[in-house]
Amino acid sequence: MHATKIKSKSSSHIWKWSRILGRGVAAAFGVFCVLLPFLSYIDNQFRRQRELNESLEIAPLCSTLADLSQMRLAYVFVHRYNRSSTTYLPRDIMLSTLDGKTSCHLTLDYAQEDNVVWSHDGSQLAYTIEGNVGNDQIAVFDLVSRETRKITVQDTHRIRGMDWNSRSGEFAIQLIEGNGSYIADMEGHTIRYIDSELELSLVGSPKWQPSGDNLLFEGYRSSEGLFNRIPVLFNLQTNTLRFIEIPITLDGLDHMIWLPNGEQFILVSYPSNRSTSIWIVNLDGSYEKLIDYDRQFDVQQVTEDHLLLYHYDNQLHISSIFFYDLSRRLKLDALVELDFPVNLITPIPVVRPQQ
Repeated sequence: MHATKIKSKSSSHIWKWSRILGRGVAAAFGVFCVLLPFLSYIDNQFRRQRELNESLEIAPLCSTLADLSQMRLAYVFVHRYNRSSTTYLPRDIMLSTLDGKTSCHLTLDYAQEDNVVWSHDGSQLAYTIEGNVGNDQIAVFDLVSRETRKITVQDTHRIRGMDWNSRSGEFAIQLIEGNGSYIADMEGHTIRYIDSELELSLVGSPKWQPSGDNLLFEGYRSSEGLFNRIPVLFNLQTNTLRFIEIPITLDGLDHMIWLPNGEQFILVSYPSNRSTSIWIVNLDGSYEKLIDYDRQFDVQQVTEDHLLLYHYDNQLHISSIFFYDLSRRLKLDALVELDFPVNLITPIPVVRPQQ
């Protein structure tokens, strides 16, 4: 009987300490849950600081440079780390000289900046900023005063594409949600909606004609589907849309660029993942095929005589920029090779106009 009492006391002590231990574990778990947001915040701050340090090793802030007059290229720089998910990659704006030897970060933060557009005289740079609460903004940076003006656009949520007519002070905007396109002024007020017809859908980024009379979109007929895209012209005088019928089959239409004469545009298509076709198209639909390349290029207009071709090598992680001579129909040697660290995605550079 004495042994039974000892065993009973022992079981009681075990049960008592088990309850204490259970309460301790529960309390510790509760403290961990309370501290988890704070720990996540600290981890994000360490990530951000590491990212900033790596970015500043690549290039300094533009605000630290005495002279920005030689900065001729603007592009979107995509960071290596993400803040909260595998789909969120912070994007910042960088400037560079034409030879790539000097570059700087115009912005360096966790915002999503995109859609870089120079003013017609190269004195200002506009870009979009993704808003945290759903409404995107447009920022205009003045290279002389170094002041940034942020414009909250009245009728926008997420901007897919944006082009700026700096002469008239108007933005052409294409939204991600739905099929919305419209024109806003420098105060962010909507001054004109671009209504698609029922059988017509507009996609991609709008492009102002140099004269400001027309906007160029990529579009498709609803009966033919998204992958059969062709050029669409919106006339601001008549407020009408029309397809530019090209008597060829375009595989993988990607983007278009107006030539300075305003009567022709460059059309870039990707027939496959490793090839590029470049065309010159007239407004009546007649065309000339410039050349086929066995690798992918993005194209930006530079002058009436030259195109800028941009290629990013995913294996070597090197960005190469070439000039294409329109008069001689020859691709010139590489102008600049921008060597960025592994996993940093380099963007399409936009060349600053010179007056």
